[in-house]
Amino acid sequence: MAGNRDEASRSTEDLALSVQGVAKTFRSQSGAEVAALAGLDVTAQRGEFLVLIGPTGCGKTTLLNILAGLEQPDDGEIHFAARLNRRNRVGYVFQHYTLLPWRTLLANVAFGLEMQGVARSERNETARGLLAQVGLSDSENAFPHEASGGMRQRAAIAQALAVSPDILLMDEPFGALDDATRKELQGLLVGLCRGSGTTVLFVTHNIDEAVVMADRILVFSPRPGRIVGEFPVRLPRPRDTLSDGFTELFVRVREVLHCPQPGRQQPDPGKHVRPSD
Repeated sequence: MAGNRDEASRSTEDLALSVQGVAKTFRSQSGAEVAALAGLDVTAQRGEFLVLIGPTGCGKTTLLNILAGLEQPDDGEIHFAARLNRRNRVGYVFQHYTLLPWRTLLANVAFGLEMQGVARSERNETARGLLAQVGLSDSENAFPHEASGGMRQRAAIAQALAVSPDILLMDEPFGALDDATRKELQGLLVGLCRGSGTTVLFVTHNIDEAVVMADRILVFSPRPGRIVGEFPVRLPRPRDTLSDGFTELFVRVREVLHCPQPGRQQPDPGKHVRPSD
């Protein structure tokens, strides 16, 4: 019993974020109410890479927007750990590039620090270091229109990390990239975030990407979004996508993700579900 209490205490101490009973309803252009989230519960630990996966329109992006303060929930509670630095608490990398077109990649990465009043020499030093880490040392003076999609997304990641966020929100950041670039940036992002202790909430529709990157996968139901599956990922890094363990977890996530809602008992996410013949 004492061991369980110690484990629970450590878990509470390491908690970065708690979402309890969050609900959000929007009004469509026709005037109808559309429930995006209903009774959503999510927790994230410090330094955890949490992947959110679910069907289109299930409220994943709505959750990120609420956590970023861009939307307000209609019901429920959100708690950030008291130890988090409120000034640098949340960073956001959007699905579409948000770099300022009139600023160089260096100036874009340094933008958040500039807004915080950091001296030019210090912010440029930080920005150059991050550009080096994402492989853009030779492109600091390029403008976004002169960079490829992969380069722009590398710069966006560096920009988000420049202010040392406690929590990093990422909304399908690799969805528009080719497969080779996507795989390269997956490994790069995991390495950067694990080294910094940043907690990541990463939205994707790609099961393979979820299993490659996550410490834990949360599967959303169709709208209104709730959590219908939770999968700790204990596979060693870097992940071997051809291994039996990877394939088994992929199938388990897929079965829960595509389980009809409601009216059918969902597969037990703790057990291996074999694909049908």
